Amino acid sequence: MWAQIHLFIFSFDMKRFLIYAFIIVVPILTGIGIVNYVVDPAHVLNKQMQRFIADGIGQGYSITNLINQDERIFKRNVAEVYSKDTIDYLILGPSQIMTITSPVDSITVLNLGVSACRIQDYLAFYEICKEYGIHYVNVLVAIDPSLFNEEFVDVRWKSNSQYYYRFKNRKDEIKIVDDFEKLFSVSYFQEAIKSLQSSEPQMEPCYTKETENINSTYDCFGSLTYGETYREMAQSKTDSLASNELHGSFANYNSLSMSTQKDFELLFDSLRITGANIYIVESPYHPMLYDRLMESKGFCQAVEYIEQFAVTNNIRLCGTYNPSDAGLKNESFYDGAHMKKEIANEFLFRRVFHNNQDMINNFESALRE
Repeated sequence: MWAQIHLFIFSFDMKRFLIYAFIIVVPILTGIGIVNYVVDPAHVLNKQMQRFIADGIGQGYSITNLINQDERIFKRNVAEVYSKDTIDYLILGPSQIMTITSPVDSITVLNLGVSACRIQDYLAFYEICKEYGIHYVNVLVAIDPSLFNEEFVDVRWKSNSQYYYRFKNRKDEIKIVDDFEKLFSVSYFQEAIKSLQSSEPQMEPCYTKETENINSTYDCFGSLTYGETYREMAQSKTDSLASNELHGSFANYNSLSMSTQKDFELLFDSLRITGANIYIVESPYHPMLYDRLMESKGFCQAVEYIEQFAVTNNIRLCGTYNPSDAGLKNESFYDGAHMKKEIANEFLFRRVFHNNQDMINNFESALRE
């Protein structure tokens, strides 16, 4: 009997708790949802803005003022514009290669590089290109050695998670919940509040034919030109950033992730099936940062693995992580990891396109202008 009474009391208390929880939680979630939907600082929930951007790209415009924009969704929109097209060069990889573009109108370079690119991003963008029917003659896969550091966790890849899971054939995890999660996200709510509290005027994304603008600008093929502040940064500040900067992606980096290596190999197995010419690209670091990275056990192991992988699989390896080998100095960089746009393009084109004299001639002409 006492057991029944205790069970009744527990059941009553649980029901009361659930009612109170419902009364408290629902209004809070509703408030968060309304603020996130109305403010939408990254334009993730606003499909009209995404269509506006895609329309501009389709008309050959560059897009500027993409402040707080979800970079991966933007690059997916760029890829969609070129559905069923043939691209001369597809670029995949981290932010170090996001400024790469083509100076020759007759040769297309589709740049799908993203910041903090993880192995899931590579696989997702492979799948995106496959589903959009994009054919590419050549593919440049830039690799940051931090890719294999399992201690570094970055979840931005989840913006394209459905494509990653399709690639992996994990149908049980293919759930289109990104918008729903963002709608009730506390972190996105905090971004929205910051946006409302900002005293600076909010600049909406807009079309432009100019390459260089006040804020960062992407051309119609996804290539990035940094904003005015970054482009005009004093060299002393650049060197300070490089000397004090050791990316979180290299923290506690003592060994290579086995699961990332498996997916890395799977990526290149899949790329071979496309019949494209495959290149692995190593992008140099600022001399001050490179010296510090050479003290990282994981960094050195990753470089050795990448270069051995290229040799074993007969994949052409372009570039170097060592700035001295590339003939680069402190003045060649925006910060510790990113070469200035003109330097990055010259560095890559001279190594990848050396057998295409028309490309070299046009590139050199573009540099002189």
